[in-house]
Amino acid sequence: MTSGDEVASIFAIWKFQQGLDIYTSRFEPPYALAVYNWLFYVSNAYWTQLLMSIFSLSDAWIPTLARLWTAVGAACGSVGAFLLFRKLLQEHGLNERLLPASLAAFLGFGPLYGFWVVTVRPDVWAISLEIIAVVIFLSLYPRQRLAALITTALVAYLAWSFKHTTIFGLGGICLFLLVRRDFWGFSLLVALSILFWGATLLANDYIYTETLFALGHPLAYGTDRLVRNAANVAIKTTYLWVPLLCIGTALVALKRSHIHLPKDNATLLAITGLVVTLPTTLLMMLQTGSSENYAFTLAFFMTLLLVCLLPRLPRLDAFACKVGNGSLAVGFILTALAVSIVLTGHKGVIRPQGDQDLIDRRIACLKKLPVPLYVNNRVLSLPWNTPGTPYVRSFYYERDRENGKEYANGGIGGMINSGAFEAIAYLEVNESGELDGSDLSLYRQLPIECGKMTIYIRATRKDIGDITARLRTVR
Repeated sequence: MTSGDEVASIFAIWKFQQGLDIYTSRFEPPYALAVYNWLFYVSNAYWTQLLMSIFSLSDAWIPTLARLWTAVGAACGSVGAFLLFRKLLQEHGLNERLLPASLAAFLGFGPLYGFWVVTVRPDVWAISLEIIAVVIFLSLYPRQRLAALITTALVAYLAWSFKHTTIFGLGGICLFLLVRRDFWGFSLLVALSILFWGATLLANDYIYTETLFALGHPLAYGTDRLVRNAANVAIKTTYLWVPLLCIGTALVALKRSHIHLPKDNATLLAITGLVVTLPTTLLMMLQTGSSENYAFTLAFFMTLLLVCLLPRLPRLDAFACKVGNGSLAVGFILTALAVSIVLTGHKGVIRPQGDQDLIDRRIACLKKLPVPLYVNNRVLSLPWNTPGTPYVRSFYYERDRENGKEYANGGIGGMINSGAFEAIAYLEVNESGELDGSDLSLYRQLPIECGKMTIYIRATRKDIGDITARLRTVR
């Protein structure tokens, strides 16, 4: 797996393909939880199902194909950004292709996105749709005002439908309209957004709403997480904040900070976007488990502001122009240096962790066990790894159990105590020898391990010897 909770998303995609509900209570078997919005799962399900049908692939290909769908989203966002950046430069008489292409490529496939481009998460598609919404808005507004507002609301809704926290780009546009004193446009955009969101909430049940608003979810916040995330974002975006900081300092030193840049729609939107996204990004990065993904929209508005500023510098002052070009070069060099440190293995991670040979052996072991089967590992619990009913527990399961939350059937431990499983594969045996509070008294431990897993079989079974013999064949 390429992210902390990728397995839950993959399981939800598989469930939709099987005609099962995406959103279910994490307190009911199989104790799973889908935490993102509907379009993320549905689009992935149709995409993966299409490719599986065309190439006759099994369910085990879902993770790979879904990661490809995320990469398609990154490409769409990069293309949209490139078209916008090139258009803005052309408006100032610069028929430049390399700079907008480089900035757009760094935005969608650069170090900030990193492995997010090849993971099963909604962030990349959500931000790409936000970018496309901004591109459409700047292309149509104010000449085709009504079309700009309606289309922007629709595309922003699609972004929200991937990840429900993706509203910062929309917030930047709303603030732009307020600054422009376009109160009618602001009211229409807000009304359309509320209409789309409200209709979606009303069309779904309480569990969907509970998931989106994290009702009853044990969230935690800490400044240490913010410091870690902010430092990582700063290292990965030196090509943006270094030139922006230097250009801003140069303009202040030259007393040119009063220039009428906000009269330009793109520049004003970049500024209002930053005003909205900077504080909200910092707030979101306080959450335990958060990462640099919350800075994706911020990076786009920083890039947009940089593109708006660079072509104006030659007309302002030769010194400001040198500062802008020089700091941009320095920023790219620092970013390239940071990337090279990771690629050479000195810092960071360049490949998913785990022993694939060991994983393959474990899967082979599981396929030789009787069902129903439970394995206390979320990745191995995916339906193509574990025969029978999969139990891909939610991210909150262990924390809930520690906090005394009530689970149907007593959770996994209660099901084990009732003999609900014919076999149990145990990866990590604690000192007490218990599994989720169960003492495994109804089960007999096999005399051998398989794939470094401890195996338990229902004590009343008559074929324990045969099962042991089958496991010995796994190499």
